[in-house]
Amino acid sequence: MKNNNEILVFDTDPGLDDATALLLLSRLDRYPDYVVATYGNAPVETTYRNAVVLTRFLGENAYVAAGASEALTGAKHTFGDFHGIDGMAGIAEELTERTGASDVLRRPAHTLTDLAEELKKQENITYIAVGPLTTLAILLRDEEIRKKISRVLVMGGGIRQFNRAHDAEYNFAADPIAVGEVLNSGVDLTIFPLDLTNEDASLTDAQIDGLEAIGTLPEYIRMFRHNLFQTESTIIFRLRCCTTRCPLCTPDSRSRFASCR
Repeated sequence: MKNNNEILVFDTDPGLDDATALLLLSRLDRYPDYVVATYGNAPVETTYRNAVVLTRFLGENAYVAAGASEALTGAKHTFGDFHGIDGMAGIAEELTERTGASDVLRRPAHTLTDLAEELKKQENITYIAVGPLTTLAILLRDEEIRKKISRVLVMGGGIRQFNRAHDAEYNFAADPIAVGEVLNSGVDLTIFPLDLTNEDASLTDAQIDGLEAIGTLPEYIRMFRHNLFQTESTIIFRLRCCTTRCPLCTPDSRSRFASCR
């Protein structure tokens, strides 16, 4: 359950990993009050669609907004297809129709300006960012909003493990200027580096078969299968989502970096 009066913001670029994070938060009764889509795994138009669809699919009622569409420098971001061309293993269109999200998506999206005005009405905000930090950096430039944020939890960076050139991690590499602004903003900040998400929270192919036999969310099984690491001798799916080690789910220190065991 949420802490008293806690407002949860989830800044995301779904993506199969973030879709799993939202599922976990939903099942833990910690679904965000605000879901903010950003560019990252896909363009913001795609990640916004996915955020709306996932929120509907999970039976949740959250304020979904479209955040930043590009880095603060305006640098062109290269989108991969690891998560499928739609960011959701090819099932986004199907889920859009099944959940009735088409009606929502035909309306203008809540903008970053709309979100800022909403957050100014709140107190005791916990802000989780699991994609590029551009949206968060923009929001933190507003002193009124910054004072409302009690803590920030970020999945990004790396200590010994990296997934981009020059010892960089995907989320931080997308907008280094935004990273600098967030690090120097003075907020209570905990960083969950890539090293944590690469620890062995793993499912074998046989275990996914077992989940499929007893589970009630075949759509997620399809996402898991899409995300299998084909290059490994044992085919596995790693739960790459910060919620597996997030203080919202498991107590952790308030240090600048969450611990790597």
